[in-house]
Amino acid sequence: MAAALIAVGLVVIAVVASIRARMLRKAPGASASTSGSNSPLEWSADDEFKIDGIEYACRPVSDLFPSTGERFCLRKPREEVERYASFLAEHQSDSIFELGIYDGGSTALIAQLAEPSKLIAVDITAPRNPGLKRFIAQRGLDTSVRPFWEVDQADGARLVRIVEDELGSNPLDLVIDDASHLLEPTRDSFETLFPRLAPGGIYVIEDWSWAHAPQGTWPDTPALTTLIFELVVAAAHSPAAVAGLTIDGGWCAAERGPADLEPSGFSLAQLCGERGRLLLAGKDGVAAGRTTELSGG
Repeated sequence: MAAALIAVGLVVIAVVASIRARMLRKAPGASASTSGSNSPLEWSADDEFKIDGIEYACRPVSDLFPSTGERFCLRKPREEVERYASFLAEHQSDSIFELGIYDGGSTALIAQLAEPSKLIAVDITAPRNPGLKRFIAQRGLDTSVRPFWEVDQADGARLVRIVEDELGSNPLDLVIDDASHLLEPTRDSFETLFPRLAPGGIYVIEDWSWAHAPQGTWPDTPALTTLIFELVVAAAHSPAAVAGLTIDGGWCAAERGPADLEPSGFSLAQLCGERGRLLLAGKDGVAAGRTTELSGG
């Protein structure tokens, strides 16, 4: 019962954090339509669009096709594509780190929407086809769009080397994690890259809620929800580090605050405080006692 109350309490805090973030600034791309005249997205159907001559097709996992340099298979629905377009228009980002390339569609999309000076992208697999490489060459983006293959997102040392080789001592503006969706690798990436964001930079974790899908995605693995709970507690205890959160069923966007964060040895648990760590471990005695009282036990 104590664990259940903790979970409910944290969800309530998350909702409050989201509402607060939306009051302070428009939530990152939330449900925004980009179908107006100023949108770079040229929709020809609900699942087909172009940007500057490059075609994209939104496809479910059951209907994928190999991407080419001129046409990309995108594993995102229309509403998510429009959310990205709105988000990237609102948050001008000069240096972006993407975790999870898959077939290159999202990387090409980000490159076209954001036009960053540097877009670093990594994936644990080998290249599936030459589509992204062809896109980069045809568009003359060899120095700005930098894909790295066979990179485990949990390999912090490798991620650091890539960032330092590509950016030197310059910080990141945006990190988008659409990689494993597993708790430990996702936390490892966060602890490596979040302190390397510039103050005001955004760290997006996609699809954190898969554990709660009706089909019960990966029921035998720890839920990524745990990381979201940790971020909520960190935002409460260390707002100078985690300055704001926007959370919904698809995204968790964490804003890096002005605190001086030492990248070497950075740990999210450090930002949660002793009470927060006890709470997350289900050992908060006050919460446990209150559970007994509410349950009538």
